[in-house]
Amino acid sequence: LEAVAVRQANTFAELAAVLRNAAAARAQAQDAATAGDSEIQEEVVVEEQTGEYAVFFVVGQTSPMGGWVARADRDIQEEDFEDAVRQLLERHVSLRARLTDPVSLLGMAVDIAVISNLVRRAWSSQSKLIAAIQSLVNESLCQVWPKMYVTPREELYGNLRAGANLDTATVYGQDAARRIVDERREMLGYTHFPIDFVLVKMEALLCGLWVFEKGGRGDFVIFSEEAKDGSGRSFWFYDRTSEDLGLLVGPGQRGWEYPPPGLPALFCAQLFRSRTCVWLRYPRRHEIKLVYPTEDPQRPFYFKNARRMPCWNYKTMQGEPDPEVPLTVSLVAAHARHSVADGLSYEPILGDLLTLLEGESPLPPLRRNAYEVLQERLFGSLRGQDEEDLPSIASLRGGAFRCHGRSYSHEIHLRGTTSAVLMKLSSQYAIPPDLLLLGLLAVSIARSSQTSEVLLTIYAAMRDGANETSMVGLFTDWRDLQIIAEPGIASVLGVVFDVAKAVQKRRWTPFNALRKPEATAVNFQTLDTMPAEARGGFTQLGENLWKWKENLGKIFGRDDKMGKAAQPLTIGIDQESRTRWRIYLTIAYEAHKPAWVRKFVKAFEDGFLALCTNPTDRVHKPYPDDFI
Repeated sequence: LEAVAVRQANTFAELAAVLRNAAAARAQAQDAATAGDSEIQEEVVVEEQTGEYAVFFVVGQTSPMGGWVARADRDIQEEDFEDAVRQLLERHVSLRARLTDPVSLLGMAVDIAVISNLVRRAWSSQSKLIAAIQSLVNESLCQVWPKMYVTPREELYGNLRAGANLDTATVYGQDAARRIVDERREMLGYTHFPIDFVLVKMEALLCGLWVFEKGGRGDFVIFSEEAKDGSGRSFWFYDRTSEDLGLLVGPGQRGWEYPPPGLPALFCAQLFRSRTCVWLRYPRRHEIKLVYPTEDPQRPFYFKNARRMPCWNYKTMQGEPDPEVPLTVSLVAAHARHSVADGLSYEPILGDLLTLLEGESPLPPLRRNAYEVLQERLFGSLRGQDEEDLPSIASLRGGAFRCHGRSYSHEIHLRGTTSAVLMKLSSQYAIPPDLLLLGLLAVSIARSSQTSEVLLTIYAAMRDGANETSMVGLFTDWRDLQIIAEPGIASVLGVVFDVAKAVQKRRWTPFNALRKPEATAVNFQTLDTMPAEARGGFTQLGENLWKWKENLGKIFGRDDKMGKAAQPLTIGIDQESRTRWRIYLTIAYEAHKPAWVRKFVKAFEDGFLALCTNPTDRVHKPYPDDFI
């Protein structure tokens, strides 16, 4: 079922016809496969794919991206993990690819392609000579473009056994687990492999009596019990001083509450008596840090450090060795180079890996080669193919023309009740939450800049073709989105709807470098929305739960030097968890002074409130007289 065909359906009858045709084609393919029709079978299954392919990416994208980490509170066998990784690499050609030509040649080819694209947009239509020269240059680029070589499947086994891009480790605390995951990303940068996998098994001795240290009074007990249905063990937290009890749950489980920023918690417990939440962090063996909420706005949290009593039986409360029953938390981490994958490759990489790890149902065969699709997009762009004939044409966005100015940053966080309201608005207006935030950002830019036109350059998925959502590759590309917000006419809800429909209907154009100085770059980073039951008990962790060191309560000052701005305004929309969003702004100081940021934040707050109470409120309404 192709996403393009679904989006082009304007009526329910057309949509029903698309679904019927897709079901008929699927049934025909299944009947042909059952009857042993070899010709159709060859069209459905992608056989061994080797050779060299030309794919567009810039030099900076040869570095590893931020990692993906999934967690399950059970033991994963190393043999099963290695076998699943091998099957995954055999399935996706891009995970067996590496750049064979020098990186310097890639940089030169990208710069020439970017300049040629600018020339085509600016002068090719005015001069036949320039158009002919440009056509010759672009055809030469198609011939000499640096190639990605796909390793044959049989060459994988030696690499896997040597552990060059696959490893397992057993640790006894969260600090060691974070350190290993970070080291794997750094090691990938020194190898030629496209991706790295690591299985980290953390064994935590939680059961027992824990006593607060450094002047802290009191203690608590953690005990476990087997589920009556035989589904596993449950761990309970019991504070002996307050006689409060709570079930320990992890991310993705019922009752999980996201910890405060700067705390990579392992578990939380909703206490029955006090009706509060306590977070538990396990930094190293025999150490626990507990974090409690308070009603003091100046100090919303306080924490206590505790150590486990080694010779105390928590069942009999006597001074004798306790039954040591460790809990195993398995972390599956993957780091990929940006040249072979994008942010939406989580599903075909981690999603397929977790499915293979379960081994219950086989994965459907891939019908196309990802690198053939990406090579077609690159060559189509170099040869000046029309966007109407190839909507997914490569934008050829390079780094040759940057805005080298000073920059500063600002963040907007949506948590708690605000995030709940966001999800309610998303359901009410039938707009995904990320597009709802994008529409509010367009409203804020238009109002704070007092402009009727907003140009957004968004990092779009570009996976509308058949089977492309199941492929691993750098499909994400830059697209320009023009939004109109006329003063006195445009309403907040109207602009939000315009943005959402423009993205859903793909009413955008490839990135135009000539308009780069006036555009706002927007990037998205979302999390896996599948429930843990569909992933074999695995849940994707946000970076706050595994990447960052603990810094709860610490105050960070500003840097002495301002950073560099690659764009007048760059916005990142990050989903920290299923109930938390973060909007990160990088602002060029020469383009937007701090006073503009205050107007922007005020416009965002007013727009959010307008969607709740008065959605027809005007975008360009004046700011209050007392607003500074």
